[in-house]
This record gives sequence, structure tokens and C-alpha cells, in this order.
Amino acid sequence: MFRVPLSFLLCLFFLESVEAKVKKPITYTATSLATSFAVPRTYDFTPRTTIGFEGGMGLGQTAVTEGGAIAGETSTRQTFGGGLYFDLPLSRYFTISPELLYLSKGVNAGKIEFRFDFIEFPVLTKLHFMTGDFRPYVFAGPGVGIPLSKQKFAADGTSTDIDGGGLVDLSVQLGLGTEIDLGGNVGLVFSGRYIHGFVDQTTDPNQTLYNRTFLFMAGFRVGL
Repeated sequence: MFRVPLSFLLCLFFLESVEAKVKKPITYTATSLATSFAVPRTYDFTPRTTIGFEGGMGLGQTAVTEGGAIAGETSTRQTFGGGLYFDLPLSRYFTISPELLYLSKGVNAGKIEFRFDFIEFPVLTKLHFMTGDFRPYVFAGPGVGIPLSKQKFAADGTSTDIDGGGLVDLSVQLGLGTEIDLGGNVGLVFSGRYIHGFVDQTTDPNQTLYNRTFLFMAGFRVGL
């Protein structure tokens, strides 16, 4: 009679046990993956107050005229700005966003460089589009700028202060941006805006200086 060795039977039992243990987690993992794809992720769009910080670079293009005509060939001046903002919810889609920013403005006019530094107080209305992790928005609103310095630099590097002009720079600001939700009420923020100033920055009767600035910023926000 043919007899199966005991060692062979023990080997088969061991292999079957290992195979069962390997298949079980694989089956569980496959089931988990299928479930995770089948159940859509939910997002919390509950309006909440947020605080954020943004900073970045800009392009200044001040409108400069001499005696009613453009003062020579003008070109954009690289500027920068940044600061804090709050988003205060009005509804699910609208927020009011007061900001406190430092902004550098100005322009290159021929061989002359105009440099303006402002503390800016925009109050923006934002319309948010709730689309998941990426949440674009558009905004517009007025801004008030308090000048810190207004200077004119000649080609040889000498500078002179620009006297007079408006005590403030009133502007309209508009643009668009997006928030990237990172979870836990934290997110990244990217935005671009155009700032159109309405106040002449000099009292010279033969010259006018109006600020025009494009500003591109990035930062983060935290829900309160």
C-alpha cells in the first residue's frame, strides 16, 4: 500500500495556511479601494471667517503727463506688496474682505524712475465658486492708500521728494484668484489684481501722476 509521508502532509497544510493568510488582506485591500472610489468625497462649504496672508510681485505703470502729453517713453516698474486680509462671510458664496497691505508703486519714464510706497486699505467683495479642493473666486472693491514716500530718481541715482499731491490714493481694485483646500480649515491662496488710481500724486500744474498697478500674490489662509 502506498503511504504518504507525514512530512509531506505537514508541508501541504503549512502552504495552505500561508495562502489563506495572504489572500485575506489582498481581498480586503481590493474591497477597500473599490469602496473608496465608489463613495464620493464630501466637502464642507459652511461659511466661516478666515484670516490670510499674501505677498508677491507687481508691475507699476503710472500714467505720467507733462503739459497734457505723455512724458517721454514710459515702461513698467517691478514692484512688490503683501499683507493680511480677513474673509467675513455674507452668505455661502459672498464674502467681504478688508485688507491691510504694503504696496510699492511707480513707473519708469525715460531716464526718470518714480517710486511710491503706500499702506493700502482695500475693502473687497468676493464671489466664491465652490468646486471641491479648488475654489476660484472673483473680487472687486475700493481701496484707500496712505503714502509713506513719493520719490523721483534721476539717471545718476540722485533722488528728490515729490511734494504735494493727494493725501491719499483712492483706487478701484478688481481681480480673480483661487483657494486650494488642504483640509483642517487651512488652504493655499493665489490671486491677481489690477489697481486703478484716481488721485494725482503731484501738485505740479504741468505734470500728473496716476498710479496703475498689476499685482500677483500667493499665500495661505486659516479658518477661525
